[in-house]
Amino acid sequence: MIQFAVVRVNDDFVQCIGIYTNLYEAAGCAYMCASDLVNDSEDGKGSVTPLFALEGDTGTGLTVRYGENLETDIYILRCETNEREVM
Repeated sequence: MIQFAVVRVNDDFVQCIGIYTNLYEAAGCAYMCASDLVNDSEDGKGSVTPLFALEGDTGTGLTVRYGENLETDIYILRCETNEREVM
């Protein structure tokens, strides 16, 4: 089964936001987190760069700039497990 982990990374910490079996849900979660960061910033301004590919086809990510000189990356990491998806 393929899973996608949505992870927020900056200089101070790494935070797992969620784990999904659907890429579109994972991308939605990543963009929702990015939007929340911008909206909750002191000035309410910021930017989100488009998705970019990570080396070795391990996933994708985006960079969020918000507030006064704050920046974080949000990655969607692809992981293949031996577990079977339960329907």
